[in-house]
Amino acid sequence: MVSSRLIAVLVVAGAFVALMETSPGGERVRGEPVGGRPGVPATSSSAIVPMLAFSARPRGGGPVQAFIVGGDGRVRQLTHAPQSVDVRGWFSDGSWLIGRSTIGGEELLIAIDPGSGAIRPLWRGRSRIGDIVTAPSGHAVALSAGRRLMLLASPESRVVRLSTRYAGHGHDGGTPPSASFSADGRHLAYSRTAGTTTQLVVREAAGGSTVVPTGAVQCRSAGRRACSRDTQPAWQPTSTRLVYVRLRGNGSSLRWVMLANGKAGVYRLEEPVRSQLGAPTWSPDGTRLAFTSESGLYTMNADGSQLHRVAATPPTGVPAWSPDSSRIAYASRTSYSGSRERIAVLGIDGSRPFRTEVSALYGVIVGPILWQPTYSGA
Repeated sequence: MVSSRLIAVLVVAGAFVALMETSPGGERVRGEPVGGRPGVPATSSSAIVPMLAFSARPRGGGPVQAFIVGGDGRVRQLTHAPQSVDVRGWFSDGSWLIGRSTIGGEELLIAIDPGSGAIRPLWRGRSRIGDIVTAPSGHAVALSAGRRLMLLASPESRVVRLSTRYAGHGHDGGTPPSASFSADGRHLAYSRTAGTTTQLVVREAAGGSTVVPTGAVQCRSAGRRACSRDTQPAWQPTSTRLVYVRLRGNGSSLRWVMLANGKAGVYRLEEPVRSQLGAPTWSPDGTRLAFTSESGLYTMNADGSQLHRVAATPPTGVPAWSPDSSRIAYASRTSYSGSRERIAVLGIDGSRPFRTEVSALYGVIVGPILWQPTYSGA
């Protein structure tokens, strides 16, 4: 059972920064904090009020850039940098986009002004940046560089190492991250390698961490099909429920555990829904869980009831809920080119369909589709 301290003790972001893993090093990771607080993004009368943000490779070639989609469906290229700009999240107040870039062989964690496209470096290092996860509240950002998992509690802070055994995914942002913040941004769940398996860990108060009791199975050989890997945690905003994907051999299952009391279970999904499960994503109000499978994009209640297929075609990345929990945005492939050229937005009941037109500006969409956190348009 998970220690009750995890729930009883609240950790302010500033204190969270001081929590460093005591395994090799434990030192602060070299970084460059941004001077001053993020301000109100620069805007103009002609600027698009952001509804969505994404990154894509321009049709004319060149590095990946950031784009903004307005509520009217208009698409505007936000950045025109000589290097690639890959957006991965927003600060919770919508003031800045967060992403990664590369300059001179160094990886940069960056903040991007959604009005002007101005870029500020938050941290730089030599290891390739993989997962980037922003907290639902505040300005905390978790990021992986190589196998290190690190935390930036605020733009003024230095990056702190949390783990050297992080079990993340690829670097293109198209795969679900293996870290998830609690709703208040004060706790972090993540996947960590442990021998021949991958386990879930929650960072808690007073230093150290707690292994989530999911029953992950160790095996004698890393190549054995019996080895289980618990990954892609998703923290329900309204409770201590943690949903995650278990990979075992060629199979997958969608599971949950209550951090408050250790109670756990598995969602009983029928074929073909349960094939190639992934990307569990909670609605902001905590009432519905979205996930992907080989047969499409689905939503359901926390207890597994009211399963609904939102789209028959699996998204090419992680689905994104609107701030009011009424709609889901995702990237879909066009039937004639196979590239990620269109963004679909659907009500969870299939209502109010919305799609961006194939744009002359961009070709292949790279990484996630991101709702502006404070967007309130129809």
